Amino acid sequence: MGMRSFVMWFMSAKTRAAAEAESRQWIATCPNCGTQTSIWDLGGLRYKASGSPSIGFRCPKCHERGMHKVAWRASA
Repeated sequence: MGMRSFVMWFMSAKTRAAAEAESRQWIATCPNCGTQTSIWDLGGLRYKASGSPSIGFRCPKCHERGMHKVAWRASA
């Protein structure tokens, strides 16, 4: 069980759905190739968060390591 699954285990179904929807709106942008990936798709969880952190990981497209800037992208 991953950390995201563990944390979501304590949430109600309604809160889990809201957390997933919000996590999909937080986007990490690769500094090398510009690929944008949601925090949810990366296996993360960002619910009721603020700020714009940078997180280090390997890009799923170009496979280069780097500090990806995370920003909120409001749904259309």
